[in-house]
Amino acid sequence: MNWPGYYVRGKVWESSSSEVFRAERISDGLPVYLKMAAGPSPSPDRLTMLRHEYRISSMLTGQSGVIATYGLERDGPRLALVSEDFGGQAVDRALSLEAERIELKTLLEIAIGAARALEQVHAAGVLHKDISPANLIWNAATGQVKLVDFGISTTLTSETRGATDLHLLEGTLAYMAPEQTGRMNRQLDQRGDLYGLGATLYRLMTGRPPFKASDPLELVHAHLARNPEPPHLIRPELPPVLSHIL
Repeated sequence: MNWPGYYVRGKVWESSSSEVFRAERISDGLPVYLKMAAGPSPSPDRLTMLRHEYRISSMLTGQSGVIATYGLERDGPRLALVSEDFGGQAVDRALSLEAERIELKTLLEIAIGAARALEQVHAAGVLHKDISPANLIWNAATGQVKLVDFGISTTLTSETRGATDLHLLEGTLAYMAPEQTGRMNRQLDQRGDLYGLGATLYRLMTGRPPFKASDPLELVHAHLARNPEPPHLIRPELPPVLSHIL
């Protein structure tokens, strides 16, 4: 993949709707991420989502806990969201969560950094709506933690979810607050992001998400009606008080 003015080093993430590349700005050697809609001819809807993410991210640039946004650039039919690369990785990749557990000291550093980052986002009047291990970027050398991916974020207004087809849900279902599933007559507010943060930290503590299910509807029901197994019962070295906070 080529992009004018940048040396593209490689793809670091992709989904059905978007791709993220690590790159270097040729003019000054600045390391950046380039996020763009997937495919050579992206749909208008996907381009609109990138513009939306640029608008929300621009509101948060300057916050220490959020990846800085440098611009939205066009090359023919394509758009690229240019943002800061501070040398981190998504925590779900950096820590090989499926293979090993995280030391408690490291876990607490990540948890505190993530909570502070989310506090900054909420103070700016924004709901993230997709807090998950993939959207927490952690630099192991510096200890910095930053939030990324504001593609479905909204400003903090009274937003009520109606029933939504499971295939159309926005966000990451394994870490999604019950009210965001559309199965509750409740407004979305900061508590939904806090639920996502708690579910993410549960994954970091235990190596698994709060609930597992092969069927999306079963997973939604678990978020609505079940309590996860306490983390200190899965990992006995965790202090029960930390387990209870989640």
